[in-house]
Parts: sequence; C-alpha cells; structure tokens
Amino acid sequence: MLKYIKIKNFLSFKDETTIDFISDNYWNKKNNVFSIWKTTLTKNVFIYGANASGKTNILKALFIIQIVALKNNLPRWLINPFLLDKHNKNLASFFEIWFFVDNKEYRYNFEIKNNIIIKENLIYIKSKNEKAILFTRNLQNIKAGIWFEKELEKWKDKVKEKSSVLSVLSRWNWLLDKKPIDYFFRKIRLIGLDETFGWLTLKMLDSEKNKQGKDFLINFLKLADLNIEDIKIKSKPIPIELLNELEKNDEIDDEFIEKIKEKGLTKIQFWHKINESEDLVYFDLDDESDGTQRLFNIIWPIIDSIFNEWILFIDEIENKLHFLIIREIIKLINSNIKDKKYQFIFTTHNIDLLDLEILKKNQIAFVEKNEEQNTEFYKLNEFKELRKELDVRKYYKNGAFWAIPDVKDFSILLNSYEE
Repeated sequence: MLKYIKIKNFLSFKDETTIDFISDNYWNKKNNVFSIWKTTLTKNVFIYGANASGKTNILKALFIIQIVALKNNLPRWLINPFLLDKHNKNLASFFEIWFFVDNKEYRYNFEIKNNIIIKENLIYIKSKNEKAILFTRNLQNIKAGIWFEKELEKWKDKVKEKSSVLSVLSRWNWLLDKKPIDYFFRKIRLIGLDETFGWLTLKMLDSEKNKQGKDFLINFLKLADLNIEDIKIKSKPIPIELLNELEKNDEIDDEFIEKIKEKGLTKIQFWHKINESEDLVYFDLDDESDGTQRLFNIIWPIIDSIFNEWILFIDEIENKLHFLIIREIIKLINSNIKDKKYQFIFTTHNIDLLDLEILKKNQIAFVEKNEEQNTEFYKLNEFKELRKELDVRKYYKNGAFWAIPDVKDFSILLNSYEE
C-alpha cells in the first residue's frame, strides 16, 4: 500500500511536495482507514483545486514512478521539469514513493534529467530509527547493501542510463521479501478524464471466472437505477496487423499485449429487460448513454481494486455522473469490505462531496498555485480551527481554503467588443 509520494521540479511542482495517505487517528471513522503495523492510512483522498492548478499532474507523477520502476528503456517524452523558472529547467526532476509490501516498508526515489537517471535509491525501513540500504545509484555507479551485494552483482551490468535498477530487477523477477519487486508497482492503476483503458475489458473477461466480483458489479448498476440485468462478453482473435501496431507503441502496457494475444478483441454487451416482459435485449457499450459508459469505466476498476487490494487514481471522478451516485461510491469505498486494504486518489470539482459526515478531514486535500505558479498541496486537517459542525462547502466556496479560481467578470469582454 502507498504511504506517500514526493515530487520536485516536475510540471507545476517546483518545490518538493508530499502527497500522503497518512491518517491522524484510527478510531474516528475507522471504516475510512486501515492500519499496517503502527501506520494508519486512509482508503481514499479527494483533491480539489482550480483548473490548471496541478491536480492531474499528481496522476502524471504517479504514472512516471510506475514507468520508471517497470520499463527498461524510458520514453523520450517522459519528463518535463518546472519551466517557469530559468534555473529549474536545467535541474533534475525528483520522485519518491514510500510503500508497503507484505507489511514491510520501503522507500524508493530517483532523479531524472534529459531522460537519464541521475540517482536512484531503494531503502528498507526496518523501524522508525533503523533503515537498510538495498541499493544506491549515482549515474552508472551502482552499489548494494551488504546482504544484497551478491544478488545485484548478477544484474547490474544490464542497467543502462535510461533504465532503472528497479526495472532490471523486476524483469529478472527478483523478490522483494516474498513478492517479485514489481508486485507493488503493477497494482497501481490510473484512469484519466474520459479514458477507457484496454485492461478494463480484459479484466471484465476475467470476471467470467470471478462470479462474485461480476455479481457485485451488476448489482451495483441495478442499484444505480440503470435497468441493467446482465453483462455479456464476446471476443474474437486480434488481427496480426493490429497486434504489430500495438507492440510498437511504447505507451501500451506489456501485460495488456500479452492478454490481448491470449483472449483477443472483446465486445461488451449490456442486457436490459423489455418493458412489461421478461425478455431481454442487449445494447453494445457504445449504444449506452455517456453517463452509463462513464460509470461502467470507473466502477469496475473500483470494484476490482477493492477485491484485489489495488491503488487506483481517477481524474475528475464526477465527470458525467450524478453526485448521488458518486456519494454512494464513496460510502461503498469507506466500508468494511472483508477487511480489504485498498486506496483511491480522486480529483474533483464537486463541492457536494465536501462532507465531513462521510469523509475525514485528512481525506480532503487541495492544490493551489502560488505567485510563482508553483503547485502547493495541503489537507483540510491543517486548518486546526475548523470544527466538524461547520459547513465545509460554504467555507470552500467563499475561498477560506483557497484552491479556487480567481475568475473575473466575463461581461467585460462584451463591453470591449462593443467599443
């Protein structure tokens, strides 16, 4: 699970910024959190901010961390430093992630400049005051901790300037305690605005084997008042020409390509009951409303993430969806579902979700650009004077927490046009 990520000199993040899942206490809304040893983490964080304030850049940073950890050769388009400062554009970009595997803590960080990995470190956190270095890297000078030295010696010659040590170890299936080292990073999923990932339909195919998950999904869609009785999956072999194109695309996940080779192209059909009849008629996914498509695009990854204990980032979760559906999704996530551990990051503009009846203060976060156009991240619980009974939505609309656009009167445009 994810404890925090840190970003510096990347897109709108000039200064080092920490985005964390840490919770202040366990007993307040205890279904909203879970504990790993002595650390209490929230199941989800909602991030608010004006347009162009940097919300989506957090998603992009997490994507880069995942790519660096898993890919052997970094794409040329990967890194853009903070460009509104002449000094920063010539500096390396910094990323760090603190995570748990099998209840053990690890900290991984790296610096990249011109798509070359400058520094890289993996550290095992034994306790609050005790740490063990697994490996450190300064350009191509790679050193291992004592107990890991023989293992790293086998693989370090395969590490190139545009590949991370972690990705090489992942490729050769090196174990991080009891799991392959890429285990954690492959459990991160990202959904951008209006985006449907190929793995979504492939995971739906897996739902034919996972009847419990599929039934959960169908029942959710029924409760959302969508009149959907069943979901069917059809598949056919992928044409070799299309497969060749997919394999040439660096942005497409290897896991997706392997599964599409195995299962082929898929078509999703929604089955609806005909009025005053027990008969069913199917609609292809493309024939459903935009709202139904959007809900389906996010709800199966959410359900799948809960059952498989993944980390999922959804950009602008409220897009095309009624806020009452989003509210029920939040309540579902913040429930005790078989003691599962999972995490979600959502960006949103929907102030109806600013509700301390269903969210803890440290589940609500904001991003705001300062005078230097540098994105700052902070949480609602940092406003110590804020009492639970106060209307958070009203305070936010009035600018009490900043993170809102400074919009001018657009009618001025009409006056200048008339002149």
